[in-house]
Amino acid sequence: VLLAFVIYAFLARNINTSLVKILEGMDGLNLDRFDTRIDLASKDEFVLISESFNRLVRKLSLYNQRILKLQDDMIKSAKLATAGQMAAGLAHEIRNPLSSIKMMAQILRERYLKGAEGQSEINTILAESERLNDLIKDMLEYARPSPMRFGHYNSGEIVGEILSLFRYNTEHQNIKVIARLGGSIPPLFLDREKFRLMVM
Repeated sequence: VLLAFVIYAFLARNINTSLVKILEGMDGLNLDRFDTRIDLASKDEFVLISESFNRLVRKLSLYNQRILKLQDDMIKSAKLATAGQMAAGLAHEIRNPLSSIKMMAQILRERYLKGAEGQSEINTILAESERLNDLIKDMLEYARPSPMRFGHYNSGEIVGEILSLFRYNTEHQNIKVIARLGGSIPPLFLDREKFRLMVM
């Protein structure tokens, strides 16, 4: 009887110790950190419970990280949607004065630029106005972006056109631009407008 009582007391103590650790671990579960663990030295069924609890905490931590990432992605998507709406509004506001600039440039060319002088500059204004108009159209249809318009183009000519746009600014600031555009470069298969945007 004495031996049975000693064995019972020993088992009861181990069981009580294991139960206390398990309850403390469950009570200490923190949904902000997920760092709670139950460590038992025994080799009985309580170890299986503690291991299951630890696996559950690890899974909760993983799911929490995924939820936080989804929340972050949703916030970014909302910001992008807002930015898109603002861009669409801005594009509408720009389009009207741009149309006026294009119309005035056409009138100036027809009324006053009968000779060769000034034709290059006014044609540049008209071409750039048309290019801006195309960009605004792309902004307004950002949800349905326009397809790439690939073709074979001389990259040197495109770069030369871009440099001519900045010629007046550079001359006004006494900046000398030396362009060495290789004439042996073969035509490249590219989207002309996207290439211009990249260079500019």
